[in-house]
Amino acid sequence: MHTHDDPWFAQQAQITLERLWPRLEPALVGVSGAGRFRQRLDAQFPTLFRLLYQIYGDRYDFFYHLEQILLSAIRTAEAEQGVLHR
Repeated sequence: MHTHDDPWFAQQAQITLERLWPRLEPALVGVSGAGRFRQRLDAQFPTLFRLLYQIYGDRYDFFYHLEQILLSAIRTAEAEQGVLHR
C-alpha cells in the first residue's frame, strides 16, 4: 500500500485528472465559474485522489466513483451559482 506522502499519488492523480477532464469539461459549459472550478480542482485534486484511493483502493469502480463525485461537485457549483445570482 502506498503511504500518504508517496510521489506515486501525485503522479497517479495527474494522470487520472488528465483522463477525466474530457468527460468533465462538457458539464462546465455555460457555468460562469468554470475557470475558477478548474483552478480549484487542479489545486485540490491530488488530496481528493489520495483520500478516495484510501477508501476505494484497487476496486474496479474507483474511476467511476471519482467521476461521479466530480460531476456532482460541478452540478452543485452550478446550482449555487444560480442561487447566488438571484
